[in-house]
Amino acid sequence: MIGVLLADPKLERLLTIAKEINDLLVKITAASDYLASPKGTGDFEEVEIARTQLSRDLARDYSDAEELLPSLDAIVAKLEEQARDLENARKMSIGLARIEGLSGTGKQKRFLDDAQSTEAKVSEIENLVGALEALQGDLSSRRRTAHSCPRCSSSNVLYRLTPSELGFTIYKCENCDNAWRITNFTLRSD
Repeated sequence: MIGVLLADPKLERLLTIAKEINDLLVKITAASDYLASPKGTGDFEEVEIARTQLSRDLARDYSDAEELLPSLDAIVAKLEEQARDLENARKMSIGLARIEGLSGTGKQKRFLDDAQSTEAKVSEIENLVGALEALQGDLSSRRRTAHSCPRCSSSNVLYRLTPSELGFTIYKCENCDNAWRITNFTLRSD
């Protein structure tokens, strides 16, 4: 079920838009820095025109993201429902393990293994929901600066939902392969 939800074309489009927004912010910042520098080569008007167009493109991408954010809410709702169902299955497995343990039929271990497996799935879903909520927060706020890698400071950032040892990551540096996510709008390297 998780794989089906992650293959949603609207989610893929949101990840693409997020990458475009980050790239545009890098270019707009570079243009602004150039225009603020006193040693320009006289092509200020051309750079200003380009920066204005990039700002329009940025506004368009944010607008597109706002239109697609409800689909992200729907994916999160489905994942949360799936987590609740799995949590109920885990509790039932624990209950059955206790019953089997009391009756001495020897099936207790199987039910305990099922409960542990289900608990791992619930944890994975909760981590994915956290990553999707971080992506939603990233796209619903109008950032003024691009994300950069906390390890190498590169702004060549890919947006991918990738499972890791510490949960799902959203961002991956194209230069050093560092992966991280943003939680509560602070960088947290995974």
